[in-house]
Amino acid sequence: MEKGVLRDDPNASLYDKVCELCGSMRNLLLCSRCRSTWYCCKEHQTSHWKHHKVSCKKPQNPTTEMSRRLDSSMKPGLRANMPDREDASDIIATVGSSESDILKQDTHEIKSRGRPFAAPLPKENSAESKPSETEVNKSSMKPDITTSEEFDAVTEHLREIAIMVAKNLREFGISVVDDFCGQIKGLSILDQVKALYRKGMFRDGQLVSQRADCSTKKIRGDQIVWVQGGEEGCNHIGDLISYMDTVMFLAAQNIRRYTIKSRTEAMVACYPGNSECYVRHVDNPNQDGRCVTCIYYLNRNWDVEKDGGLLCIYPEGHDGIAQIEPKFDRLLFFWSDRRNPHEVFPAHSTRYAITVWYYDRDERAQALKRYKKDEGNAQVNEKKMKSEHL
Repeated sequence: MEKGVLRDDPNASLYDKVCELCGSMRNLLLCSRCRSTWYCCKEHQTSHWKHHKVSCKKPQNPTTEMSRRLDSSMKPGLRANMPDREDASDIIATVGSSESDILKQDTHEIKSRGRPFAAPLPKENSAESKPSETEVNKSSMKPDITTSEEFDAVTEHLREIAIMVAKNLREFGISVVDDFCGQIKGLSILDQVKALYRKGMFRDGQLVSQRADCSTKKIRGDQIVWVQGGEEGCNHIGDLISYMDTVMFLAAQNIRRYTIKSRTEAMVACYPGNSECYVRHVDNPNQDGRCVTCIYYLNRNWDVEKDGGLLCIYPEGHDGIAQIEPKFDRLLFFWSDRRNPHEVFPAHSTRYAITVWYYDRDERAQALKRYKKDEGNAQVNEKKMKSEHL
């Protein structure tokens, strides 16, 4: 097997570029054979070839591979019934989700263990003890944990999920985990979300920025509330956040290009079911620190043909579309930056989800510096304008 010729790839994301041998991010070129590994010079490619040749293969058709590893349950003919998004190209470059809220929030540290609750334990020395490439987890929660041994076993179970999540993020930028909490726990979380909605706690979702001729409602139709998990009546939501944190904490150990140690609060979202949608956008178009988007869905007996609300992700550099149905107890991870433009198609039934964004430490620090500087400049300008009118 001959190694590929090094070539530049202008379409690759900056975050994907790092020399496989030395970690340098300068003067990088892409292996032309596998088109997934970078080197800063031909000498480093040659030195690393004995290790790289094992995995250096021509990439498979992205549509076929994405469909095999991700959700491919979309029914025939459904795509043809999706409404057009003629204005999406104008919106995607400038509109992201909730950046103002994100920059004003306190940063929440993630830990490998938070408030525990039980997961099914994988059987020792069985095929069920390791997740397959196509299905990570099938679970059914117990109400609580009674022993430290059970807690340790649950942590190990989450570690297996985290390994697969990290692998899928590296390969595809997207990872799906079905039956994450199980029926009992999932319903408890759903009950608390519905209670928040009945209390009138939700408000219209916000955008990073938008065109002058395009209203927020036209772009984004969901209603949201931010939750930390420790509020009264939110203990089950708090358990979910803790579980997500554990998976992300462990997955981050296998994602070398980021330092992921903190997150946002949880954004609980509802599409009321009157054909609300969210046009194609990027969560983090302006480097506000968000690295990984994590979404948990709460929609029982969801039929995407009847209920709508399909999430479509358009991974950068791929012709394929990841079609994610918002099924009950499904957990989704994907990169938050411009590599994953996505949209929510009109929801014809009430659609609930809980989203947490995980930060890259360095990008978050830079974003906060910019925000404080811009805020300071705005205050100076405001004082100047007031003094001129006196």
